[in-house]
Order: sequence, then C-alpha cells, then structure tokens
Amino acid sequence: MTQTDTPIEFGAETLPDPSGRVTPYRDPIALVGALLEHIDAGTTDLGPRVGRVPVAHYTDPARMAAELDLLRRTPVAFCPSAAVREAGSYVARESAGVPLLVVRGKDGVVRAFRNACRHRGTAIAEGSGCAHSFVCPFHGWVYGLDGSLSHAPDAYGFEGIDLATRALTPVACLEQGGLVFVQQEGEPRFDLVADVPGLTDDQVVVERERIPVEGNWKVLVEGFLEGYHIRQTHRSTFFPMGYDNLTVVEHAGRHSRVVFPFRRIESLRDTPPVEWHLGRALTIVDQIFPNAVIARLTAHSAFVAIEPVSQTRTILDITKVAIPEPDGTIADAVHRDIEFVENGLLEDRAMAEAVQRGMQGRIEDVVFGRFESALTHFHDGLAAELGS
Repeated sequence: MTQTDTPIEFGAETLPDPSGRVTPYRDPIALVGALLEHIDAGTTDLGPRVGRVPVAHYTDPARMAAELDLLRRTPVAFCPSAAVREAGSYVARESAGVPLLVVRGKDGVVRAFRNACRHRGTAIAEGSGCAHSFVCPFHGWVYGLDGSLSHAPDAYGFEGIDLATRALTPVACLEQGGLVFVQQEGEPRFDLVADVPGLTDDQVVVERERIPVEGNWKVLVEGFLEGYHIRQTHRSTFFPMGYDNLTVVEHAGRHSRVVFPFRRIESLRDTPPVEWHLGRALTIVDQIFPNAVIARLTAHSAFVAIEPVSQTRTILDITKVAIPEPDGTIADAVHRDIEFVENGLLEDRAMAEAVQRGMQGRIEDVVFGRFESALTHFHDGLAAELGS
C-alpha cells in the first residue's frame, strides 16, 4: 500500500511517531488501511521465509561475550531526553555490562561518561536524579556536570599526577528526536540511527522501573515483536481488546516497527482521518536495533532498554513517559494505561523465563514463522554484525 498523495495535517497525538519526525515507515492512512485489509481478509503480514536460530545463541557464554562487544561498539538508545530534562539531571546505569552516566550540562548539552571515579574507579552516581556536581562516595573527588575534576581532597599527596587530566572518561553521545544514544567503543556510527522514530519534547517521565528477568536478552526483544502469542499468553489482558497474530511489520535498516491493532480500529472506517487518534486504535512498537524498544500505547509511551547481564539474565530498564495536563499533572488515564500494560508485561516476563528454562533441554534450532518476520530480521541483523 502506498502513502497518500494528499498530505493530511494530523495532531501530534495521532501520529505513529509523536515526535513528528519523518520516518521510513507508513503514514497513518496507509497503516490503518493495511490493518483493516488484514482484518477483513483474516490475514497478517508475512515475511519471505521461516527463520532458524541455533539454541546455542541463547545459552553459550562465548556468544554472549560477542554480543556484549557488539553492544559496546554500536550506537544504542540509552534513555529518553525526558529523563534528563534540566541541567544536572542524570541517568546512571550499566549498558552492555559497563557503568555509564548520562547528564545534561549547564550549557544544555547532554554528555555521557564512564561512571567511574578517576582515582580508584568507584561509581560516582546511582540511578537517576538531579545534581550540581558528582562527589565520589569513597574519597570525595568532585566532578562537574561536564565531567571535569573540580576538587581532589589533599591534592598535595598526588605528586607527579596531573589532576587536570583526571576528568571522567567521555563516551560518544548523541541527543536526537527525544532520545539519547551512546556508543562506547570505536568510531561513532550515529548515522545508523539517523532515521529512527523518537519521542516528543512535550513528554515527561511518569515512572521508571528496573525488572530482572531470568532469560536471555534476545528472548525479551522477541517478545515485543510478534503477535502470535497474544491469544495464548494474554488471554484476559491484551487479547480481549485486540487480535491474535495480526500485525503490520516494517523494517528500516536493522530497525523494525510492529503495529498491533485494537478492535476499536474498526471505528476508523467511517471517521475522517483528521479526527483519528491512533493511540486508541493501535499499539506501535519500534525496535531500535539492537536492544531498545519504544512501545507507543493509548495514553503513554514506554522506553525499554533490554540490558543483558549474562546469557541467562537480563534487566528491563523501563522509562514511562506521557504528555502532562496543562497544569502539569498526570491524567488518571495515564496511570490506568500503565497498570494495564504492567499486567501484560508480567505475563511476558513469565513466558521469557519459561523459554529460557526450556532452552536447557533443547538440541534442535529455534524456528520463527513467517508472521514472526521481525524476529528473523532481528537475528539476521545480529548475524551480519557478528559475522555468524
């Protein structure tokens, strides 16, 4: 289906990409048209082939080490800009096993550093918050928001050491489209994320949580990218409002977009497009290769960094953002939306852990149906980057 020849002005809340950025994916009219065609025909998007992945890719420590190396030399989405809105606001967490610190400076620029004091390596920040400077909890070395070392107690004891060179170690960083990207190693390749959809500057952080999962990180990515499990896994949560195994799947480079319609998309058949609120009609999941997902839901969006800890353990670092009311409050609908999605996420977590347990007893490869083409595309991208 081609894009419409007559541009239609949509409000920000109705766009598949609420940041308003141009993306390689379908426009709203073509997207809704494709979904309604599938509903009428009882079909779904199909990829060109069945996918196959060795079980060892989920269980082998050597494979995990290679993937962590990839995550360090590839630009990855680290957090939403909404998480570092004001000068001094920061997010500190591990990315590909390395402690990182992202902070907005007094000049408004977002920077990234290795979260390690240049004295003895102690982490200088934890979690998220806002600070005027960062003080090492071990010996009190003080760093500015730009990473410079501003004070070292009893500096006279470091004879022969140029303390001016002991600033925090910088990491390549890019703020774009409401997202902050980092690349830890190698020549920055931020061109790889130039066209990915983002978030909007109007959104603020509503909640942030970290969820440990006893499963391989790729299993968690996969769970976001297919609708084949909706009826069985989400029997009383998502399925009553949606469809089983009905999605539109698109790719842009290594990245993917998967769209899940709600049953109320039917109401758009007789509604002028300028009145559409797509958030009420569908859920859009953008996978930003390799390990980040933006789930665009009815009243909020969730940015999910899927951080591998080992071949069998993952942390979901989730930042939930929404557009506040004119008085700055968060509407009750946002909290209801978050609670509804949380129930489904718990179901997905249980399935991911069951998958990982089952991997220990498998000898055959893993297969993906043609309607799970985003999973095949994801693993094809990993194989191309890793040469295996």
